[in-house]
Amino acid sequence: MNKYLTNPKFLAFFILALTVPAMLINLGLEQLIDDEGIRGLVSLEMDLRHNFITPTLGGESYFNKPPVYNWVLLGFFHLFGSFSNFALRFPTVIFVYLFSLVIFLFTRKPYGNRMGFLVAMSFLTCGRELFYDSFKGLIDTSFSLLIFSSFLAIYHFSKKEKYLTLFALSYFLTALAFLMKGIPALAFQGITLVTWFFIEKKVKHLFSIHHVLGGFLFLLIIGGYYLLYYFDNSQNLNSLLHTLLNESAQKSVVGAGIWPGILHIFTFPVELIYHFLPWTLFVVYLFKKGVRKTLWADPILRFFLIVFLANITVYWVSPVVYARYLFMFVPLAFLPLFVLHRDNETEGSLHYRLINIVLLIIIGVGVVASPVAAFIEATKHLPYATLKSAVLFFSFVFVFIGYLKVKQIRIELVMVALLLARIGFDWFIIPARYNESIEGLVKMEIQQICQATKGERLYYDVDPQDFKFPEMFHITVLKKDLMKMDTAHKNPGFYLIHDTTKIRGMQYERLGLLHAESMDRAYTFVKIK
Repeated sequence: MNKYLTNPKFLAFFILALTVPAMLINLGLEQLIDDEGIRGLVSLEMDLRHNFITPTLGGESYFNKPPVYNWVLLGFFHLFGSFSNFALRFPTVIFVYLFSLVIFLFTRKPYGNRMGFLVAMSFLTCGRELFYDSFKGLIDTSFSLLIFSSFLAIYHFSKKEKYLTLFALSYFLTALAFLMKGIPALAFQGITLVTWFFIEKKVKHLFSIHHVLGGFLFLLIIGGYYLLYYFDNSQNLNSLLHTLLNESAQKSVVGAGIWPGILHIFTFPVELIYHFLPWTLFVVYLFKKGVRKTLWADPILRFFLIVFLANITVYWVSPVVYARYLFMFVPLAFLPLFVLHRDNETEGSLHYRLINIVLLIIIGVGVVASPVAAFIEATKHLPYATLKSAVLFFSFVFVFIGYLKVKQIRIELVMVALLLARIGFDWFIIPARYNESIEGLVKMEIQQICQATKGERLYYDVDPQDFKFPEMFHITVLKKDLMKMDTAHKNPGFYLIHDTTKIRGMQYERLGLLHAESMDRAYTFVKIK
């Protein structure tokens, strides 16, 4: 077995093979969160309206995000032939793999195949990605992939002094990212270009014809979309541009307030380390003497650190930050940290020995925790709970022993342990959450509502921003027809009412309820006569 474990190709293949069940088991089971409902609903309404230029949400114009990611989702919906939770989330899995592949392809040549593989897999196996975002149908992984690729294009072609290619490719990627998430894409492009060219003493290239042509390509792509939007929906263009600007301002100190902003400055570094464990444990190496000189001497690491520090400031001073907003910075931090870990491993430093103990404890937690699922009430009744628990237990034991015996592949074995933990999460935690939720009840109520309103319009009486999007998405999937907002209850017919006191003086028939997973109360399903 030692022969196979120390074979780099076998070990890499085994880890990659293990990612498949880790990523796909029960991918579509857990209920959608609100942001997933938004992404799915906007895409579905585009399809139903046969309009792919003007997004809508709940039948009303939607300005918060440009449409590119919705086009991607629509492609996968049609590929799978359904608007299921699985089809909504599967693109995220693909983008996680693509992101890891880009990291590997960029790092393998200067640092070797093993280092490239480890840094690539560290992105896939870091806590926030592996145990949350990789099974959510959200925009951030794909957006971050485009931004990170733009960073790499700037570095690669600046070193080759191919400035036309640099500006054209980086602005092309930025334009695609802009059409996914708006202004943040342009901010990252501007900060990176200005900072890097200033430090490299190449500021003159910022004023070159090559930069002008790259900027023109960006404007051509962005302007082309908004021109189409204007022709399709001219009366809403001002509202669209205002919302794009406001989206960014709301997450800044301007929108959130001074005191939350001050508090965030102190808590942000801790949150950053927490969300991307266990690999952020390697930050202890930064406190060794001479580290800055070591990192600065390597041109790639210097670029990564410059870009990381310059761009992370945007979120460091923005109180409203979710960990998924930071994915484009993860490999910028992980590559230097893994290089330092390799150097400390060679040296056998105290920092390295401490890290090894902590990583061994993490694997030990897997050994101790894996049998628990066969005994606790929430999971012991799940199909094959005892067998699955036993498989996990013996797998963790094997990894634990391997970690002690085969020192040269300890990081790979930690990654195996993390993937085993994700498989255990898929087998036990996700089904347990589903069983303890009201998702089954909500699905039954949605089916009853769609059956009762078959062939007729269904109205809702709250602003679409206040409606629960997963429920609206599932209703629209079944009805194959848009819901329509009517807060004045002008139209006789079927309604989902948030507050029945609004229709107290009207004639109506109460037909049922629609519970929302994230609400303490339900919508009332009525027919107004």
